[in-house]
Amino acid sequence: MSVRRGLFACAFAVALAASGCTKGTPAPPPSSSAPPASSSPSSSPVASSLSAVHASQPSNWSADPKRWSVTLSWEQPPAPFVVHHYVIERNGKLLAGDVIGTKFVDGEAEPGSKYHYSIVGVDAAGARTDPGVVAIETHSPPLEDARMDGRYVVKFHITEQGNLQSGASGFPELFTFKPRCGSGSCDVSLSIKKVSGSTVLSRSGTSYSGTLHAPFLIRSCHGGTVAETLVFHIHPLAAGPSHGEWRVTKFEGTMDETSSSSGCMTGHLAYALSGITQG
Repeated sequence: MSVRRGLFACAFAVALAASGCTKGTPAPPPSSSAPPASSSPSSSPVASSLSAVHASQPSNWSADPKRWSVTLSWEQPPAPFVVHHYVIERNGKLLAGDVIGTKFVDGEAEPGSKYHYSIVGVDAAGARTDPGVVAIETHSPPLEDARMDGRYVVKFHITEQGNLQSGASGFPELFTFKPRCGSGSCDVSLSIKKVSGSTVLSRSGTSYSGTLHAPFLIRSCHGGTVAETLVFHIHPLAAGPSHGEWRVTKFEGTMDETSSSSGCMTGHLAYALSGITQG
């Protein structure tokens, strides 16, 4: 009887061991094929965006293009994102692709223009922040500082005529102005396409005046050209950036044309002028 009881106890112990239910020993957790979670930080940046993006400009814009600029500034994105460099776009086009630091001067900005800037931080692995954006509309220099420079398409409208049976009106001519100084507004040389000679228009305030002695439209009694006097008064109306300068883009004015020749009547024409830059 004691032998049978011992065998039964032994068998019961083996069964308990096989089922993992031994008293005081917890069952092992089920196995998993997934690798253990890493305790090191992720290489992907936390979604970030630039903040406190500002754009500033000079309080008074000068006609000197060397002083045209917009200054951008911003704050670094929050940790853990570490910026390697910044990429800046202006109006959807790349302006600078490798900016170090949190300040940038746009020396290609022009007066009287609207700009939309976008700034993105890039880390060493190429990850990018959300863009920080800012918009600005730049001021303009005074009209009196604009240079009368380049070619202008000018329309003539006759306002007065004497000793003439008929005259043309609304026809275009091409005026070319050349400043007589290196920068800013000043006296200019004026030449007219298909008209011989040139003259200097003196600047006073925002106006230009001068006289050109050359044949123009009046003809002699025999149909030939005659010596004429052309008196100009020109007043700029608008200006804008052009070819890196602050230039007059539109003007109005007057021109008086007179001529006399021996044995023939005196001719006189007065014109209203309107001109726009050709580019």
